Amino acid sequence: MAQKLHIPILAGNSYEISSLSLAISKGYGFRFNNLPQGNCRSSIDKLVRVLDALNVRLPLKRITLSSETAISTKYFSFIELSLFMSLFILKHPDISNRISSILFLGRVDLNGNILPLSYIDGWLLRAKQQGIQKVILSSENFKESFALKGIEMIVLDTVKELIDYLKTGSYSPLNRKSLKVKLAKEIDVIGQDEAKRALELTMVGKHHTILSGTPGIGKTSLCESFLEIAKNISKSLTNEQCELLSRRNIPFQKEATIRKIHQNITPTQLMGGGVHPYPGEISLAHEGILYMDEICNYRKSILELIKIAMEQKSVILNTLKYHISYLANFTLIGTTNSSFSDSKLLTPSFLDRVDFQITLFKPDFKVEKQRVLYGEVLNRVNRANQFRKDRLLAQPMTYVSNLIHLESFKIEPKAKAILQRLLNQKSCSIRAIERSYRIARTIADFEECEWVSTGHLSEAISLRGLTN
Repeated sequence: MAQKLHIPILAGNSYEISSLSLAISKGYGFRFNNLPQGNCRSSIDKLVRVLDALNVRLPLKRITLSSETAISTKYFSFIELSLFMSLFILKHPDISNRISSILFLGRVDLNGNILPLSYIDGWLLRAKQQGIQKVILSSENFKESFALKGIEMIVLDTVKELIDYLKTGSYSPLNRKSLKVKLAKEIDVIGQDEAKRALELTMVGKHHTILSGTPGIGKTSLCESFLEIAKNISKSLTNEQCELLSRRNIPFQKEATIRKIHQNITPTQLMGGGVHPYPGEISLAHEGILYMDEICNYRKSILELIKIAMEQKSVILNTLKYHISYLANFTLIGTTNSSFSDSKLLTPSFLDRVDFQITLFKPDFKVEKQRVLYGEVLNRVNRANQFRKDRLLAQPMTYVSNLIHLESFKIEPKAKAILQRLLNQKSCSIRAIERSYRIARTIADFEECEWVSTGHLSEAISLRGLTN
């Protein structure tokens, strides 16, 4: 008789699911294949004691445990709960069919408690990809885990509860507590309406933005406020995002991914690499935000790498041992004290890839301050995001901004004439004109308009700085 069940393993920095086979034959004792002998014997000794407390006696036969993939001593504890179940079904083979589509995540102590693993989101993603429908885990892991569609999470804290569930099929589900975020907070930067407008558009259209101004004028405060708002924008994680985050043991989050990088970051930390290739900060910010405060204090080599990633939207790691590519479609938000024209690091080719280059000036305190609440901004952004999503579902090609497809753009004739006039100017690059159209398309989404009008394009050109 042979039984199989799923086990979680770690191959390098990749979370995988393998299988553990169990067979009994004539003889006595245990035999192990692709499993560390010392760890197996000490763990089985503990699990046998737990089974004795549950009045479960193992048969007096030779028991052979075989792993499909070799498991190292360091990661053996990941399969302890699966090992317990493999021993339990020797006495209860009738439940073996029920566990064929279940993944067990946890460790077991001498008292029969199910202990949490340090990180499980990577295995949840792999379970979904392999069609595993149920996952058994502890309550601590459940509170920290990310809910994936198609995966039923069964929360149990003791092996006795686990056995009762397998026999009866019933358990007490644990509900997730939704975090209540206070959005009545006010943006505490006076004026700077142009910068606030640009950052709102950035939250929807994924436009690169850099704010410039004298020290203490409110650049960092304004960016921090909008980053806090961005955390409350609910987004569904893609499989690519989950894969990148799992390689760095980063929990999956419902809110937007925001990566703040320090000024002494190395190229390897930024791009990724290592013996077992891992994604860097640029790839971890995929479909999220990469925030750089005082961007002119970073090394020139770092800014050059970011410039390349902004254009290619991916990172290629090439060494003698591996050739791998990671996605890096991020939104850059940065601040600088230097003016755009005087900075030697912010080259024209770099700035040409930045949609919004906003200079902040000292506000007029005589003008009455208008209150801007986090909740108001969030509602506008969510409404524009929903309109944009519905528009792209109805007409998938409307996201294209390449001027080759100018005739197919949903743009009014007068606005199209402005684009054609810009194309005839030698001072404007093709990239700058395409990005101006993308900004105009985002402004139209904010106003829930299907067509880009002259007003939308004029505002986009003004924000983009092409009027200069």
